[in-house]
Amino acid sequence: NFDTDKQGKMIWLFIIAIMVSLIWSYWQTIAELLNIWQKSDEYSAGLLVPFLAGYIIWSRRHQLAKCDIKPSWWGAWAFLAVQGFRYFGLFYMYSSAERLSLVLCIAALILLLLGWKFLWKLAPVVLFLFLMLPLPKTAEARLTLPLQSWATTSAVFCLETVGYSVTREGNIIHLGDTTVAVVEACNGLRMVTAFFVVSGLVVLLIDRKPW
Repeated sequence: NFDTDKQGKMIWLFIIAIMVSLIWSYWQTIAELLNIWQKSDEYSAGLLVPFLAGYIIWSRRHQLAKCDIKPSWWGAWAFLAVQGFRYFGLFYMYSSAERLSLVLCIAALILLLLGWKFLWKLAPVVLFLFLMLPLPKTAEARLTLPLQSWATTSAVFCLETVGYSVTREGNIIHLGDTTVAVVEACNGLRMVTAFFVVSGLVVLLIDRKPW
């Protein structure tokens, strides 16, 4: 029993060392994410995601304790593939690839250090971590512009419904002598990201059947 306990402690110390190394390796990326979370209203909810993920794992600690630790070398190959993807992002200055590789690297290390059962159990939490990442610029542009237009259309419809005479020019609303611009910050993306974070948390905490 003493040898088993000692071996278990060594495994967890090794896991902690690997995670510290991961944080050190991705420190610049983590710092950029912190800056985005603090300055961008659209992605401010992402700051909560790592802490919520930690709470979800803690709430499932009894289920995870029943899983046998069986490291898989497939995790090493997955880790190398993720680092190749990361290098691609660094070489072509594609910051979204660097951020995506952070979450994918966590999944690869779970497989490498803990095995397939742990990865299967933690897969929903890993997917949840993707909600902390900002959208790629191309996807954000394709999403925000229609949302901004929709916000303008909705505002015009509501004003006309209550009896105001309104004219619209693009995302600018003329209401009598008053002119109001529906700026990009009013596109509702902040509410959408927060909605997905809260909904994901509720789904992961409530014990229901998968379907």
